[in-house]
Amino acid sequence: MNRRQYLGTAGTAFTTAALAGCVGSGNEGEDGVFVETAVNETALDVEFPEDSSIRQVNLLQDGELVNQASLQAGEYRTSIQLVQHDDTQIQGIYPPGDLTLVATDDAGEEYEHEQTIEPAMEIADVRVPDDDFQRLLVEVENTGNGPGALARLGVLGEELHEGFPLEDDAAGANFLQHPADESPWFDSHPLSARESIDIVPPDPVLGFVAITSYEPDPEPHWYDDPETLADELGGETIAVDVPILTATHNLTASVDVLLAGDVVERGRMHYFTEAQVDDIETSTKAL
Repeated sequence: MNRRQYLGTAGTAFTTAALAGCVGSGNEGEDGVFVETAVNETALDVEFPEDSSIRQVNLLQDGELVNQASLQAGEYRTSIQLVQHDDTQIQGIYPPGDLTLVATDDAGEEYEHEQTIEPAMEIADVRVPDDDFQRLLVEVENTGNGPGALARLGVLGEELHEGFPLEDDAAGANFLQHPADESPWFDSHPLSARESIDIVPPDPVLGFVAITSYEPDPEPHWYDDPETLADELGGETIAVDVPILTATHNLTASVDVLLAGDVVERGRMHYFTEAQVDDIETSTKAL
């Protein structure tokens, strides 16, 4: 099968469809043999009459094959996979938009059914988790009728000790599900229709270096000691941008992070225990 696959890295558009319950269903009409179609998790479910003689169903976009499924004699339900993925990444996904189902019966006669399946991805929230003041948590929501795919998560800010641009090829732009200590690293992940997901960067991003045992580096965001860090940044608000690459859109959240609370050490980094997001502005741009 000549299946179209859209795999994504930074700067490359790729698309998924996943199914949530029975999203985007259609009923039998002029196309006759189609009783119902429904997006359901990562497949498109298709049902025909119980006495159907349909033996193959192709899913097309603009005449090109996306995927297909076969039925044996006596079968009248089947599923066409829209997203191929494992635990950490997507291998293949369908192109969203206007799609055509072409069903072929055992006599070679064809029947068509048109259906539109599209995700609608947006950043719903950005916050500092109560149980992890070292990271920013981003809630991404899919309000469309077909799933989308998350590809990369970046975190940028002039006051941050270290940020992660989307173009980071050293896995810095990968992401984890919250809570981070229970999640594998993802470099892409499907998001079903009408669902949301909480993701965090793989490394802590709200930490600062406060040197106590050796000569500080002349880097701009290194501080002589925790007290100096608290004096200079405690109670201050820093600007942070959170870009996310998805299959269909570039999402961005511009947030103000208030650095508050005590300064505590975790490894070589120091963190504010009551850091919180003070303001959020989001934008969505189609690829």
